[in-house]
Amino acid sequence: MKLAAIDMSPSIGVTIGVVLALASGWYWHHLGREHVERSTRALRRASLVLGLFTVFALVRAACFIDSEVNPSGYITAWLTALGLLFLVVLVIACDVINNFRLHRVYLEQEAMETASRLSVELKEYKASSGDQSEKRG
Repeated sequence: MKLAAIDMSPSIGVTIGVVLALASGWYWHHLGREHVERSTRALRRASLVLGLFTVFALVRAACFIDSEVNPSGYITAWLTALGLLFLVVLVIACDVINNFRLHRVYLEQEAMETASRLSVELKEYKASSGDQSEKRG
């Protein structure tokens, strides 16, 4: 009896792996644009590298290791794949935290610019209302 064993045809598994690798390559290139923050680029590229290792491990575990012939290798392959998947999720969580930080910095800068602009406008208003009161007096 196989418990939670997933046996997949190698042609299907390798095809899915190649498609995911090509999509990762495209995204890697897309992250090289100048509008992507440096910290975001680094975290996302790290998750891409770990993701490629994870895809490789998953294809290997699902398509090339038989649980009846090599039970310890089968368990090791799946544990490796799950461990890598956990690392990918961990790096993605760091990316989410980084995006919150970047958004906070952006909002702080926007608030400072608005306060600065408001201060200048208030000084101009006081100066112009002071001129008007002198003309009346």
